[in-house]
Amino acid sequence: MITAFAANEVEKIKMRILRKHLELAEAGAWPGRKSYGYTAKAQGIPKEAAVIREMAARVLHGEGLNAVARI
Repeated sequence: MITAFAANEVEKIKMRILRKHLELAEAGAWPGRKSYGYTAKAQGIPKEAAVIREMAARVLHGEGLNAVARI
């Protein structure tokens, strides 16, 4: 009986999370926490974007990911 109750609770939580994600998507909200290079309102941050471009260029030129991460 406890297992059935727990399984039902998991399903309820799953549905609440899915509804909230759908609500946020319909409202055009950012889908999660702030990402590096963007504000919480999904606008680019030029200084952070420059760092991302530099890191991508270094990887594309053959530098290892660990070396790039150590900067």
